[in-house]
Amino acid sequence: MNRLIRDERLSFVLSDIVTRVRTVEENDSLHILTISSTQGWVDQRDRWARHMAGQSLKKYTKLNRGDFSYNKGNSKTFPYGCMFRLNKWREAVVPNVYHSFRISSNFVHSDYLQQYFWSGGLDVQLRRILTSGARDNGLLNITADAFFGLSVELPPLPEQQKIAAILTSVDDVIEKTQAQINKLQDLKKGTMNELLTRGIGHTEFKESPVGLIPVGWEVKKLGAVANIQGGYAFKSTDAVDSGVRWLKIANVGVGEVMWENRSFLPYNFKVEHCNYVLEEGDVVVALTRPVLSRKLKVAKVKASDSGALLNQRVGRIQCKCDVNLDFLYCVVQSKYFVDMIETIVFGSDPPNISGQQIESINIVIPSPKERNVIVKLLTSMDAKIKAKHAKLQHTQTLKKALMQDLLTGKTRVAV
Repeated sequence: MNRLIRDERLSFVLSDIVTRVRTVEENDSLHILTISSTQGWVDQRDRWARHMAGQSLKKYTKLNRGDFSYNKGNSKTFPYGCMFRLNKWREAVVPNVYHSFRISSNFVHSDYLQQYFWSGGLDVQLRRILTSGARDNGLLNITADAFFGLSVELPPLPEQQKIAAILTSVDDVIEKTQAQINKLQDLKKGTMNELLTRGIGHTEFKESPVGLIPVGWEVKKLGAVANIQGGYAFKSTDAVDSGVRWLKIANVGVGEVMWENRSFLPYNFKVEHCNYVLEEGDVVVALTRPVLSRKLKVAKVKASDSGALLNQRVGRIQCKCDVNLDFLYCVVQSKYFVDMIETIVFGSDPPNISGQQIESINIVIPSPKERNVIVKLLTSMDAKIKAKHAKLQHTQTLKKALMQDLLTGKTRVAV
């Protein structure tokens, strides 16, 4: 066993502390799982509505609770592959392309090893042994021999346990906060659909093109109260290293503008293409792949997003009457509206929709007073969700800092 001591931390070759698992299992009654870089282990049926194994199930590997697998697919979250421990299921089968293993040494604590993997503790070594980056199918060229030959640096076992307990407690806060966000989002969805179909305190209803609605409400095409301005067809050759932010499809998320992928255009374009400059409060919607997980990719521009230039295949909703934008922003997030969008794009590859098609969708128009009440209620729920998101991001940032300090040995934990 190769053990190098550095400040009471021991360096092991991975194969010294784990045993590779290659057990073949043909029992199709077991859960057939796959690894998601963002969710960890998920049942194939839940992810793809069916099992993808087919005849290759004979080659799947059987795991027991506590076993690990390394998925060598690269992703934005884990560019050098990701590792997850099987916790939820007592037994399961997983693709044999994963490098699966279980702990076989008393020198390592399972919770610590999981946190070590999540922290990217092996990334430098994985990057070094990659022979040709990602293949066309997204898999990294990392053989089992190379993977199990990686070195892992471990503090004494009691310190591992203390570090794992600290990081796991932060994970618990993250998990609970995310559960609160999910609950609030579900509550908002139900409240929104109720408010936009039955209103507030109505007892009399009438048939309409969108179903049963309160007497006194109108139904109009979206285009009667607003228009969808398409973005400008900027060229890829226009891009510069720094300048005005260029808002593309990739930057439009569900309820937020995202800038992980940034592109820039020359500053003078703000003058030349002033009609496409975004301002705080604008509402933008994706016109290609507009729906993600049954939610419309539509977002309100924040002050920090303003000044960006609108690209083609992204639309901006512009009001042309007294029906304000805040109300329309609520309408386009509703289940009814998303269903209509999905009906329009069904069968197209990629799913595309035009501004004119969006404008052709019927929407309900309550009285101005009731519109304001609806907006106030839903905006209040958005504020609560936003506060929870801020807490989640703060806790995630805290965990990253703790991982950097504790798992590298930069900060030692007293036991």
